[in-house]
Amino acid sequence: MNELPDDTDRLQRFYFQRFNARGQLVMLDHTLAELLARRDYPDPVLELLGQMMCAVAMIADGLNWPGSVALQSKGGSLRTSLAEHRPGGLMRAIARPEGEDGFELPDDASIDSLIGAGQLALSLIPADDDRRNQPYQGLVAWEHDRLADNLRNYFATSEQLDTRFLLYADRKHARGLLLQRLPGGERDDFVDETLQQEFWERTSARIDGTVPAELLGNSPQALLARLFRDDSLVLAPPQPLLFACTCNREKTGSVLRMLGREDMLELLEERGCIEVTCEFCGQLYRYDALETHLELSGNDLTKH
Repeated sequence: MNELPDDTDRLQRFYFQRFNARGQLVMLDHTLAELLARRDYPDPVLELLGQMMCAVAMIADGLNWPGSVALQSKGGSLRTSLAEHRPGGLMRAIARPEGEDGFELPDDASIDSLIGAGQLALSLIPADDDRRNQPYQGLVAWEHDRLADNLRNYFATSEQLDTRFLLYADRKHARGLLLQRLPGGERDDFVDETLQQEFWERTSARIDGTVPAELLGNSPQALLARLFRDDSLVLAPPQPLLFACTCNREKTGSVLRMLGREDMLELLEERGCIEVTCEFCGQLYRYDALETHLELSGNDLTKH
């Protein structure tokens, strides 16, 4: 099995030799720190984004979608929140407050209060050059207090897949665990339905009886061994995860040009340069007079 440094953010896929199930365990401590370094989110919002990133990383791994997978909320005490996983284990997330004065939330605000009155959606987004696949969005009904329970209900009702989630996040750690029962046709070598059902009930009870914060107390291998002892557990090579944004100067220039020539020149005259900051990662893009005129002319130096 490929080894990663112990403190590397990772997704650990696992399955079972004798049972019709698979799962993922995810650790996103550095990714969470990168997110917090770019915007000082209140504790409840950071907890939500940490859990959403863990969930979307595990869901994306299970779907094997060639583009991006996003989990997004609208409404509730937040205007919006978004966690996104892109091919290669690239992660990012953002939350926006409801009002213009920033996040006005009590310190003990629950995730239920952040999302409960709004909507939650799981989206599959094709790559920019992918013309074969179409975007897809599934609405996740918010009927329980915890994100994990609502995702469990979504997979049971919309995808007809028995699924268990454990999700935990604070200001330093983000952890997630997913266990999913495979459709019978995926593993034809399993024929003893009684043993399969006993396994599922036994392991589901262990997960349901685990406090989410217990995800912090063990290494991935130790935690999985405790939860699935004597269950013919097999670990796949771990996959690294890291924070990364999709912003670049070309995209920022396109946004600027949408303002129109008059507004761009007015900003340039007022400020001496135009500055654009990416909301996701905090990267600052600065355009002086020459660069602004290049953007207005389509970046063609021969026109000057």
